[in-house]
Amino acid sequence: MQATSPTPARRRRLLFVLGSLLLAHGCASPAPLKPLTPAQRVERDERIGSDLAARFERSLRLRGDKAVRNYLQSVLASLIPATPEATRPAPRVFIYLPEAGQPWEGFALPIDRVYLPAPFLRVVEFESELAAALAIQAAHLKLEHVIRRLTEKKTDAAESADPKNESLFAYTEEEELAAIDAASGLLYRAGYDGRGLIALLQRYQSNPAQSPHDPARLEKMVDQARRTIALSSPLRNPIVRSSAFMAIQKRMQKL
Repeated sequence: MQATSPTPARRRRLLFVLGSLLLAHGCASPAPLKPLTPAQRVERDERIGSDLAARFERSLRLRGDKAVRNYLQSVLASLIPATPEATRPAPRVFIYLPEAGQPWEGFALPIDRVYLPAPFLRVVEFESELAAALAIQAAHLKLEHVIRRLTEKKTDAAESADPKNESLFAYTEEEELAAIDAASGLLYRAGYDGRGLIALLQRYQSNPAQSPHDPARLEKMVDQARRTIALSSPLRNPIVRSSAFMAIQKRMQKL
């Protein structure tokens, strides 16, 4: 997610694939001339997202545990705002194995597809931290960061072949901070302890090799999370560890 710094060698192959996806759709999908209705947005997101996901998932080593995925999808569903004007497909969560040394990076594709790394799920201790990881990705979807990149960015074959080129998920600092704000709101609305968001970001600060964020930007994200959470009224009995989380935690540790 480092939009301005050189891409580490260990991520070049994935970024090359993502750059190719950006090329395939960035030029073919012109920005809409007028605002879309909720139903039109859902149709657009599913059309673009389904095509992207089919190729994106071929670049990942996916892990299958139906019980874990069902639990993660239930948490994600609780975070995604309802859209009464249009029917959205059920959210999907996929678990992938990063390559050795690769950061623990989450991804999200329209419509409501989120990808989380197995190593993170093995060690997560609190449901509020896990919900925060999903909420950040749900926030990027809500703010349409990927869709905007696809419909507004212009690129060419030479740019997409450059492994240092921005990927679909190379969010700007402004986008990252906006996602933190939105994620805090999603957690609050769903009843989760917002401090899980700070705990997640601090985990990355304590383990730079696992962090998908630049240290300087990560510090700004932590500050933004603190400020945003401070503006919310304290929740009564916020979710930290539910019985559902406790029941599935051992399965996650075996991924």
